[in-house]
Amino acid sequence: MSVRDYALYVSDQVEPVFPEPNLLFDSNVTGTTFGPSFWPLTKNFASLQATWVPQISFAVNNQTQLVESAQAAVDGIGLENIESIELGNEPNFYPFPTAGPPEWVAALNNTS
Repeated sequence: MSVRDYALYVSDQVEPVFPEPNLLFDSNVTGTTFGPSFWPLTKNFASLQATWVPQISFAVNNQTQLVESAQAAVDGIGLENIESIELGNEPNFYPFPTAGPPEWVAALNNTS
């Protein structure tokens, strides 16, 4: 199964995304981080009247980071331009033991 949540939100990161994306299909995507300046890039497509479905990564067990990431998406895109917010990558597969890092939030359940 290829369910993965590896892109992490970093609230004080200046660059929109790091490392800078490239067109190599074999590039390693683990370790990718994005900051608050990522979501405002959606405004470059305002003339298309697009609506967005930002994903909130469950790659870490840090609820504060999840809330900050969701708030950054709403602030950067604008609530009126958000169709929905996807909680994790392919959440229909949660919980799945090998779907992500062991500390990820999606591994939590009602007992935890």
